[in-house]
Amino acid sequence: MRQDLRLPPHLCVLRGEWAALATRLACAPLRSLAVAGDSIGPDEVPQVQELSNRQLRALNSWIERLMDWTNGPLATALANPAIDEDEMRRVSGRFGHFADELLYQRRQLAALADDPTLRTGAAHFDAAWLALLQQTRAFAERIVAALDAAGDPWARHEGDTLELSFTFVPNIDVPMAALQAWIQGVTQRFGSTAPPRADTAPHVAAERPLGWIALFVLAVCLFALALPWLGSGIALLIIGIALIVIVIRHPLLALLAFLLGIS
Repeated sequence: MRQDLRLPPHLCVLRGEWAALATRLACAPLRSLAVAGDSIGPDEVPQVQELSNRQLRALNSWIERLMDWTNGPLATALANPAIDEDEMRRVSGRFGHFADELLYQRRQLAALADDPTLRTGAAHFDAAWLALLQQTRAFAERIVAALDAAGDPWARHEGDTLELSFTFVPNIDVPMAALQAWIQGVTQRFGSTAPPRADTAPHVAAERPLGWIALFVLAVCLFALALPWLGSGIALLIIGIALIVIVIRHPLLALLAFLLGIS
């Protein structure tokens, strides 16, 4: 008697696809690139930033697409026992494509192992991809083992229900923490190029233009009110010079303030 005889046909298809995937991933290298001392000069920081931006986009894209697939096509296929076997094979085989992306990213980073500028960053990102690869393999192995146990005629009774958890939540907190520490070290070495903190800089930047606008509107209003009573040409000259100075230093703000004053 076949061990998987009690499993629904579409789960037998998934088990076969993922068992083959787990076997293939077992042959993948399990060691990440060595973190060596990098040799980065100020002129090479843009290369490091470009590598970091590209890799972070790839990591985010992989995780988002994986979650969309598990919550979408895979969940739909698992809930449909009458699904065509070829369609089920296509859906479940998509997990292998995600694994292939992990292997591809690691090969790309391995090519930077001898680059004195990018090798340390490549090693940190390789650790993140390796963590995802190990989690992918472990998830496939866990599902295959659960299906094998569920299909064992000695472990189940007729009429038993089959409940499996296909929740896969990638976790790369450890390698990303090491990566963040390295990036901070690079930026501190050559002067931080990070954007200002969101809780302080925008407020400061917003206060200064409003202050100049208020000052200019106030000056225009005082000038307009004092004009009928100005008997001295010197007073008129002083106020006029002050307005001209403000206009020269802040022409756009002065124009905006003038329009506000007219309105």
